[in-house]
Amino acid sequence: LDEYDISKVMVVDLDVHQGNGTADIFRDDDRVFTYSMHQQKGYPMVERAVSDLDIELEDGMEDSMYLDILFGSLRDILDEQRPELVVYQAGVDPLAGDIMGRLNLSREGLQKRNQHVFEEVLGRGIKCVVTFGGGYQKDRRVAVEAHTDVYCQ
Repeated sequence: LDEYDISKVMVVDLDVHQGNGTADIFRDDDRVFTYSMHQQKGYPMVERAVSDLDIELEDGMEDSMYLDILFGSLRDILDEQRPELVVYQAGVDPLAGDIMGRLNLSREGLQKRNQHVFEEVLGRGIKCVVTFGGGYQKDRRVAVEAHTDVYCQ
């Protein structure tokens, strides 16, 4: 962060699994705010690192409730934290049918999720780095299409 003269970063981790690695790495760094919205059960199974904001979701959650939670939290956290850079972990494993995930989002729901993140972040003039994550479908084309959506929006 010092090398690029960035004083505040926010990680928006929307992979279906808790962002335990990111939370652990930055647990003592006030310059990085970690936001993880993930399934309540599943990996990591034993002990989870604590993010600055962990939002745990019930198994089987569908688009409407998921998007309500995201829309209701992201705006306020961005306003409060005022980051210069957002790292968006755009996991596609919340997609229905994912063998490692327990959520039930549609492709359209993921597209709305991505659009909301981009509008909230870029609309404030905040720089955004997007990373891939997840996508464990039996038909790999489903995951590839969902990953493609992230970069085509």
